[in-house]
Amino acid sequence: MERLLLAQAAGQIGTWEWDAVRDFRRLSPELHRLFGTDPEDPERTEKWAKSVHPADWEKVQQCMSEGHRTGEMDFEYRYLHPQRGLRWFYCKGRSFGSGMFGIVQDITERKQIQEELAESEERYRTVAETASDAILIIDENSTICFANSATVEVFGYKQEELVGKKLTMLMPDSMRHLHETGIQRYVAGGKRHLNWDGTELPGLHRDGREIPLEVSFGEYTKAGKHYFTGFARDISQRKRAEQALRASEQQLRVVTEATPVMIWMSGTDKLCYYFNKSWLDFVGRTLEQEFGNGWAENVHPEDFNRCLQIYVTSFDARQPFEMEYRLRHRSGEYRWIFDHGVPRFTEDGTFEGYIGGCLDIHEQKEAAEKVRLASEALRESEKRSRRLAAIVESSNDAIVSKDLNGIVTSWNKQAERLFGYKAEEMIGRSILTIIPPELHGDEDMILGRIKIGQKIEHFETIRFAKSGERIDVSISISPVRDEHGNIIGAAKIARDIREKRKIERALRTAEKLAAAGRLAATVAHEVNNPLEAVTNLLYLARSTTDRTALLSFLAQADEELKRAAFVSKQTLGFYRERNGVKPLRLGSIIESLVFVFQTKAKNKSILIRSEVRQDPEINAIESELRHAIANLLNNSVDAIFGGGTIRVRVSAGRSWDGTSRRGVRVTVADTGIGINQEHRAKLFEPFFTANKEVGTGLGLWISREIVERHRGYLRFKSRTSPGHSGTAFTIFLPSNSIPRSVES
Repeated sequence: MERLLLAQAAGQIGTWEWDAVRDFRRLSPELHRLFGTDPEDPERTEKWAKSVHPADWEKVQQCMSEGHRTGEMDFEYRYLHPQRGLRWFYCKGRSFGSGMFGIVQDITERKQIQEELAESEERYRTVAETASDAILIIDENSTICFANSATVEVFGYKQEELVGKKLTMLMPDSMRHLHETGIQRYVAGGKRHLNWDGTELPGLHRDGREIPLEVSFGEYTKAGKHYFTGFARDISQRKRAEQALRASEQQLRVVTEATPVMIWMSGTDKLCYYFNKSWLDFVGRTLEQEFGNGWAENVHPEDFNRCLQIYVTSFDARQPFEMEYRLRHRSGEYRWIFDHGVPRFTEDGTFEGYIGGCLDIHEQKEAAEKVRLASEALRESEKRSRRLAAIVESSNDAIVSKDLNGIVTSWNKQAERLFGYKAEEMIGRSILTIIPPELHGDEDMILGRIKIGQKIEHFETIRFAKSGERIDVSISISPVRDEHGNIIGAAKIARDIREKRKIERALRTAEKLAAAGRLAATVAHEVNNPLEAVTNLLYLARSTTDRTALLSFLAQADEELKRAAFVSKQTLGFYRERNGVKPLRLGSIIESLVFVFQTKAKNKSILIRSEVRQDPEINAIESELRHAIANLLNNSVDAIFGGGTIRVRVSAGRSWDGTSRRGVRVTVADTGIGINQEHRAKLFEPFFTANKEVGTGLGLWISREIVERHRGYLRFKSRTSPGHSGTAFTIFLPSNSIPRSVES
């Protein structure tokens, strides 16, 4: 009996006996415990009846009456236990003699499990029917047992068209045998032939086309048999998007590889997967070395934590960021860069990672530091700063930039005022717009020198204004380079020198008058000597009666007169103005000039030697070249004290500006005292002279003006060492160029 009671307690089962005829009821102790009643309580039956769930009371009475009548009782009902709350009971009884005997079992836990299972099945069915993915269940023979409504959208089949059919009807021919052998192998030995989580496989639509699917599998067993659940998602749109994304990324990479900006890209995992050529060139590393967090190895240790915090914080917030840090250059130097990153999103708003661009701002940072250090000094020199600002504001310099094809890329306000063209009129047009046609060759020369990295300083020329006015300008031009050092254009500063030209013309006139005075003194001396000889010979002729002596005196007087006439003829040839450009050779000019200066040189014990090696023909203004070379000869004579030598040489040669133009060279070299080092930089400035006792200080300045107007160059070398002193001036004049006019 004790064992029976223990078994009842363990199974939560109580027993009862009921005889309606004798009105006899007896409940086991376990059943009283289940009901929460006291066997000694006379009202226990009423309390039990009141605890039956009101919604089940009618069913309980009906089942008990029916059980008494039929002798069989079998039903479930809910019971409100005074301590344990709502419970489910299962009551079963059978007739025994004149009464009935039965059991009551607490089935609350089983009912809860059944309810949860029912809810779970309902949730599963709801999810399956509302899912956008096709869900199929097959048995181990690959027969479809279940298909949700999404199979219509994915495969084109209704549910009822699939259930009971083989799964292979949804596969291309190439996949069917692989599937059948794979499922057989798994059922037999548990070996999978593919990944069950998110595998991409081809599917077969009802219309016969293949569709890309992302498939996942699950498995359960029932009654010893295997069942498989498959989830199939049509990823056609994703594949098209991926293809478009790859094409877009390829286009982006083409653009980023061409830009000088250092560009990087990262994925949603914060790891970088792309760096463009400018970045890799900067750090001198490979793309593989920079992958992931490899790029951080180049960040300065003092900047790393700050950079990482900005990057991670901005990344998590999907916000743009800007930061400056030091990055190790391929040379080993840490250089400051400016990094700007922005989040990337697809058209539907899906986050894809970040893209950023970096600029090398090392020079700017250094300049900013210098400015910071100098700020106090600048504040203390406020007056000087205001004066400097006034000079800058009142500057008359036009600043223009152009590319290597001569196309204008920028045009400042002073350029607008000087040339009359607005910036929008000139940007995109050729610089030849403001260059006179006869000077277009200068632009080729300028671009040629810029392309090889040469600067052009203080080049005086002519430019056209929009009004047609010819403007004298002095231009300085420098190459413009990109971050790789490649020359991509030129920056030009043009200064209006029209007033300067007026002053120069006045100075040239003064120098001509001075030169004429010096020449007149030389000529007077050269003519006076033969005239004195003639006077003396005529006196002797009048004083003699000897016919032979008379004829001799008259013949000598005639020779002296011829000498005076020759000097006058050479002088007129030198001084006669010939502004017209014509073909000429310098040999004859050199010979006449040597003759003119011969006497002055002889009086100082100076020997002038001339040599014409080659004498190429050039286009020039004869009187101007006579003037320039005469200045050089005169300076050489004045530079020699106590005797010496002057050598004048004419030869063919090439220019020194890198263009190798053919032309003629004239060299005037002397053995004079030489030019002191401190005087050489100012030698061609107006009014500068190393010898205050002679000259106006304009000779060399005008000589260089004449040579440059003939598109040539004037250079010099000088030594002041005792015993080895001397100076050599060399003029180069091109053969096929036309000189600029005197007004230019």
